[in-house]
Amino acid sequence: MNILKNMSSEDYKTVLANIKHYILATDMAKYFANKKKLDTIASNGVFDWCNPDHKLLLSSLAMNGADLNSTALPWAETRVKTKELFEEFYAMGDSERQAGREPIALMDRLKIDEQPRTQVEFLDNISIPCLKLPGHY
Repeated sequence: MNILKNMSSEDYKTVLANIKHYILATDMAKYFANKKKLDTIASNGVFDWCNPDHKLLLSSLAMNGADLNSTALPWAETRVKTKELFEEFYAMGDSERQAGREPIALMDRLKIDEQPRTQVEFLDNISIPCLKLPGHY
């Protein structure tokens, strides 16, 4: 079923561009650049809901927030999701090691003793600031 089939060509292109934007927005590598831009906009007090670029930046961070929501769940749920997340991180770290690169501690299963510190750093530097950002607008 193609739910987009009755759209005009222009609307279809816009929807596909937005879908691509939101998928790419979940890449945490983009989070820092987007957050910096939004921090500047917020500091200058010039956020404008009518500005499409401002809305795209904020919606990108909303996508990051949705990805990070498990850090704000009750402990029993967070614990399960964190275990799943670390398995994904460790798999990425394993790939890095196989490619001859040293993975960062957060993704290195050989540095499990550093997991509590990396979790606190992740919360302090990524999750909490991202989840607080919408409150500025």
